[in-house]
Amino acid sequence: SVLYVSGEESAGQSKLRASRLGIDSDYLYISSQTNLEEITHQISQLNPKIVIIDSILSAAR
Repeated sequence: SVLYVSGEESAGQSKLRASRLGIDSDYLYISSQTNLEEITHQISQLNPKIVIIDSILSAAR
C-alpha cells in the first residue's frame, strides 16, 4: 500500500487525479495532512509500504 500526503492539494483533488491516471485506488491512501504528528500517526495506523510526502516543506510548517 501507498500513503500519499499532499500538503498542496485537497485529498479530493488528489483522488480525482489518481482516477484520471488510472491508478488502482485499492492500495492508495491519500491525505492532505500538514501536521507532522498527524502524518506519523497515519503512518503507524496504515503501515504502508511506501510513504510519499508532497511537499516536505508544507509538512514542516
